Amino acid sequence: MDSKLKKQMPLGILFSYLVIGVHLLSGIFYTPIILRLLGKSAYGVYSLCLAFNGYLMIFNAGMNAAYIRFYIQAKEKESYSLEKINGIFLKVFITIGITGMLLGFLIGRNVEILFGNKILPSEYKILQKSFYVLAVTVFLTSINDIFYSAIIGFQRPFFHRDS
Repeated sequence: MDSKLKKQMPLGILFSYLVIGVHLLSGIFYTPIILRLLGKSAYGVYSLCLAFNGYLMIFNAGMNAAYIRFYIQAKEKESYSLEKINGIFLKVFITIGITGMLLGFLIGRNVEILFGNKILPSEYKILQKSFYVLAVTVFLTSINDIFYSAIIGFQRPFFHRDS
């Protein structure tokens, strides 16, 4: 390990713990504010959409790490062209994004069937719009992940934290 990397490691570790602390504190302070602004009913719809966001993003599980691994291997061995790897993974991430977006739209279109009488009738429209926004967000996040992974693969950052 070179000396520059050894000097940067403690700073990277400090930043990692700082990010964890900021996420923790923002959740503690953010939740009551959102609850007060939205109300209990709308906050429930918001929480439901966030939970589904997590489920839709499962499609992306491990693809960032796979891209970084294959990119670094190709860069070191030059056994496979970097352009081909970038093209393959771009197609994979676009497919993941489109699949997540279609599922989000499908869920949004069928909220009344899926949730039945578990939510208030006035919340169906809010929930439907929320799922449509969620679907677009899942797509954009998936597309962004290929570029995020490429940045990590191109360089050796001293600070890296998945959010």
